[in-house]
Amino acid sequence: MPLETTRVNGKVHLPTGPAPGGEILIRLSEPGSVSDGTQTHTIVGQAVALIEPDGSVDFTLVPNSVIAPAGTHYVVEYVFLGGTRKTEKWNVGTTPDPIAIGDIPIVP
Repeated sequence: MPLETTRVNGKVHLPTGPAPGGEILIRLSEPGSVSDGTQTHTIVGQAVALIEPDGSVDFTLVPNSVIAPAGTHYVVEYVFLGGTRKTEKWNVGTTPDPIAIGDIPIVP
């Protein structure tokens, strides 16, 4: 069975307008695992999502609510062309799917 995922899409914006492109570095706050009903899969490492020149993104993540241990979050670092960086912590749910990148709950 495939792993449950949530699609993240939309446009990344800076205070000055759409992001000029770059990438998003995404890692889980601590190693976790998820079951697909048949096997348990470990989630470690870092994923990279591209920010297109018009600021658009489209990628999938495993929802935090299905990851063990409970309480994990994603540490997300935006790396924009030109060197600007921004870091956030996300809690990705199973719904809505897809979710607009600007609507993902931020973890304090």
